[in-house]
Amino acid sequence: MGRRIAFGCGVNPIPSPQRESRSPAGWTAAPALCFNASESDMAKIKTIPQADLAPNSVAQFYLADETAVAIYNLAGDYFATDDVCTHGQAFLSDGEIREGQIVCPYHEGSFDIKTGEPVDPPCVVPLRKYAAQAGADGYIYLETPE
Repeated sequence: MGRRIAFGCGVNPIPSPQRESRSPAGWTAAPALCFNASESDMAKIKTIPQADLAPNSVAQFYLADETAVAIYNLAGDYFATDDVCTHGQAFLSDGEIREGQIVCPYHEGSFDIKTGEPVDPPCVVPLRKYAAQAGADGYIYLETPE
């Protein structure tokens, strides 16, 4: 089972009625930082500490618009996709990582973590992916459209 955090740029850490709060013990309610990554239309968002995401694990993070994102650590490389399965309303962060794929806990379909492409049925629609990288400050950063 994945770890969860419900903080992002502009996100109120108080649970909304649409979702339950499932933040793990030890994570604090400090807001993340947002800033322009460059002249492009991308925002760089500070998410969770790298130390809180063990190798071959997944954590959930909510963006400011309450989009759930799954952040993955595959042997020290970070990746991110939408967290909701495109086939059924299930959080992929509740699934298992198997051989570079995230397996949906709902119908056992799977997606390639690096590309977001569906691998096993019943999943056929790809996941949106986000650029994820380790920051020098020990946090994982996502790039998202502004």
